[in-house]
Amino acid sequence: GKTRMAVAKEKLIGLLDKMGKETSIGLVAYGNRIAGCSSASLYQPIQRGSAELVKQKLNGIVPAGSTPIAQTLALVGEYLLSDTITTEIIFVSDGVESCEGDPKAVLYKLRTMGKKFNLHILGIDIDPKGEEDLKRLAVLGDGRYFSIKEPKDYQTSFLRLFPEWDLGKNYITNQDSPPLSISNPISGKASKIRIVSILPYSGSEEDQYILTY
Repeated sequence: GKTRMAVAKEKLIGLLDKMGKETSIGLVAYGNRIAGCSSASLYQPIQRGSAELVKQKLNGIVPAGSTPIAQTLALVGEYLLSDTITTEIIFVSDGVESCEGDPKAVLYKLRTMGKKFNLHILGIDIDPKGEEDLKRLAVLGDGRYFSIKEPKDYQTSFLRLFPEWDLGKNYITNQDSPPLSISNPISGKASKIRIVSILPYSGSEEDQYILTY
């Protein structure tokens, strides 16, 4: 009952709400009713405590136009990245490069310039060939690729990227609880483990979880 962009903005705004007030955030986007392949624009420079400003800018973005991923990454490198602090890039797209740019070359150039970043890509309803392209791009960017087919996939992706934040009730963090007593099958003696977190695992259609202890 909603457009893909409406859902994406809703989920990203929810993520921004969970981020700490001291988190440094910036926003670059392409399209937004700008025709052609030169639509990538800086909407918010990276700045501490700028979540509310980013939310306002994000709300006003309207999807339209081509998909200049290379140009967008170049703009991210110019305005949002640092050579001293690692920046987590959350790149959301419903398509692959369509402007004859070379995103891989841009990533290589940013690395040679000393920029520190991890490129995580959320691909919205991408076809299999396009997903392979975006997966390779995420690997080159030292990040992860997440396939977004349903609204709940956003939450699963964010939980895996930011398990330290309280992003919902689908997982637990249990660092302060007493350790569990278990029986060692080899020695027969009791051992103790402490469950740190339980996160949903999106790599399977079945109900599986990542258990950290």
